[in-house]
Amino acid sequence: MQHITQANLDYIALQLGERLVTTIRTDVPYNDWLTVEEVMAIAHVSKRDTIYRWINAGHFYATKKTGQWLIDATGFNNWLGQP
Repeated sequence: MQHITQANLDYIALQLGERLVTTIRTDVPYNDWLTVEEVMAIAHVSKRDTIYRWINAGHFYATKKTGQWLIDATGFNNWLGQP
């Protein structure tokens, strides 16, 4: 029997999340999207995995249609408690 580590579970969750969050919202203008790096800076987070966990948990809307994660700025700011 193979031992499943937390790293294995995190990887699986990340892969599933990428498959689940694949639609792009056409009602949000392009400039209302944030990159993972921008979200990291705003939230004072040093690891990209933290942002991916937040995305996978459904805290705010994100899409990966462009080949990189884009986060809905309004949803992120609402979740973070910023105006």
